[in-house]
Amino acid sequence: MTHLSSYFPSITAFHISCLKLLHIPIFLICIGCTGSSGKEEHTVSVTDLRAQLHPLKRIGAYAGFDLKTGILYMGNNSIERWLRLDQEDHKIQTIRYAHKGSGQNYIDRPSEEFRFRIGEIIFSGDSSLPTYNDYQVVPTMIGNKRVTVQFTHNSGEEAKPTFYLWIHYEISPDLPVIRKWLTIQNLTDSAFFVEDMVIESLPLFAGREDSLQVWRYRASGAAEEPLPAPWKGGASAAFVLIGEASTDSHVVLGNESAGILKYYAVHSDQEVVSIGLRPTAAINGVEIRVSPGQSVDSPKVWTMLVEDNYQAAIEKISQNASGYIPLYSKDRRMQIPEIRWITLETEWTVLLESLRSGDFIALDYDWKIEDLHTVKQISQRVREGGGKFAIRLPIAEIHTSILDRPEWRLAQVPVFQWHTAPENHGAEEDDEQEQEETQQSATHEVTPVVYCVLSDYGYYFTQAVKTLLEETAADLLILDRPILGSPGSLLKGCDALGHQHYTRAESIGVIYRWLFEFADHLHREYPALQLGITASAYGVEQPDAACFAHFDLFFDDLCRSP
Repeated sequence: MTHLSSYFPSITAFHISCLKLLHIPIFLICIGCTGSSGKEEHTVSVTDLRAQLHPLKRIGAYAGFDLKTGILYMGNNSIERWLRLDQEDHKIQTIRYAHKGSGQNYIDRPSEEFRFRIGEIIFSGDSSLPTYNDYQVVPTMIGNKRVTVQFTHNSGEEAKPTFYLWIHYEISPDLPVIRKWLTIQNLTDSAFFVEDMVIESLPLFAGREDSLQVWRYRASGAAEEPLPAPWKGGASAAFVLIGEASTDSHVVLGNESAGILKYYAVHSDQEVVSIGLRPTAAINGVEIRVSPGQSVDSPKVWTMLVEDNYQAAIEKISQNASGYIPLYSKDRRMQIPEIRWITLETEWTVLLESLRSGDFIALDYDWKIEDLHTVKQISQRVREGGGKFAIRLPIAEIHTSILDRPEWRLAQVPVFQWHTAPENHGAEEDDEQEQEETQQSATHEVTPVVYCVLSDYGYYFTQAVKTLLEETAADLLILDRPILGSPGSLLKGCDALGHQHYTRAESIGVIYRWLFEFADHLHREYPALQLGITASAYGVEQPDAACFAHFDLFFDDLCRSP
């Protein structure tokens, strides 16, 4: 095997320009070199030399390509990553991912880099599919460097390409983090599905599976007890920390997929660490439909190298969270206001007598039209008293006495008809939110029912919410109750036809997209409105980066009871 030192890129003009920042006076080099002149010989100590040097400026983010070695490199003051672009074999593989402070290289063999499947064909960075075309380095507005590598796939049956693939890497000037995502453009005249998508695949900590530990990190700042490798899952983890407790080398894995779509795998397959979407054949697996002529971006994922002991690494993640995930920087997103809950059945007029300025008063509204007048009265009294008014509202779970439109209902797939479910699915650690659920009979009629927001119901719900907000002038709207499936359902998503999706596996991602677009629409229409969502509605116990991008507050199950 060729030694990795052969892949060091040669010194470029950029590196030379960095050396000029030292401003070393030439006379310092000459002192002490007169030896036989007869004069007293002078020497320069390290302290003297440092005193004469101007402070070394930070080099920031950089990226480039070395033609001699075929290495595409990127880095900053803390880390550096090299990717080998093999034009003959059409491969792209990470061959070095190092922390500069310690010199530790976390990669000891070429990576798989990415992987996904279209039909029966598997595409990955360590295979000849797809074909490498070109790369581009683009600076961003905030000083980051974005490296994009383009690939093409030809089916062989047609003269024109089948699809384009772009792999994007982004590195900031100061943080030891590299973000990554994929873009796929369909060049054919028919749609195809992308399945089993792995966005980042690196051989981290290879050969150390016995001592490798996994910490699932929650958005609240707490890390759970470590789990041994191999491990996979993490739908409820904001991000994951992996490493050896006895060493100071750790890697943080981040996944900006929404809710139950998040998936991590640590040495569950050939000592590889991967980040991506849930495999299609897994419980609640995912597939992405790419329409003809359209492009689809994958969620962003990221890796962060941390050279410190475990406890210090956890503290560093907490301190710098707003730096590498800007969406975490708004503290108000995690600060749930103190809320006083009232019900329409209680003597709410008496409860409001003790209202103080700034108090949050909240109630549940289940779309009963006869209660709307009372809700408006309460809202008016709260605002007159200087308080703030909140409504907790079901998104899709509606009682049949209020709405009974069978064609709009979310059609679930019973487990006994789902042949791709693994035999040991009940023991999978990654399905934390599903372990306590039991599958209800598909023929059992229950009320209330869950409607699919991708049907026409989604449009009418949007209009009804806007009317409610205009009638009540609510300050906070909390979206509640299941949206991906009825309570107790094992499989999430909708299997009905005619709901702007083709399969149950596709519907999960599309439902999340509808939810985020709905939240963004409300924020644009009502800038002063705060939006919250509950764990039961979002599908997982903890908020994540995707949730923070669209909602102001996240309510766990402890916040559900008035």
